[in-house]
Amino acid sequence: DENDDGKFYDSPRFVAHIDDGAIGAIRDFYAAHFAKAPQGEYSALDICSSWISHYPQDLKAKRVAITGMVEKELAENKQATEYVAKNLNTDPKLPYGDNEFDFVTNVV
Repeated sequence: DENDDGKFYDSPRFVAHIDDGAIGAIRDFYAAHFAKAPQGEYSALDICSSWISHYPQDLKAKRVAITGMVEKELAENKQATEYVAKNLNTDPKLPYGDNEFDFVTNVV
């Protein structure tokens, strides 16, 4: 599909794109890995994010940055400490420096 993705993402869609079982599985996966980091000290970047990052509900990160295409969705992400709305299809450079994050995730 060669259509501009920006048009598809013009309007916010506050939906879960995976079912509850998949959300639980990815949260458990993240929890197992995040638990190995110093609690309250690590940082995570969720690229291609939305209003849900699928991180554990008891997330103890110092910083959670998210990027995605729909600013209204990003603004509703309760786990994010910051967000940048950006179309990585047209400009694939992330708006962060090297080695800023302990974890980088990209799910759904």
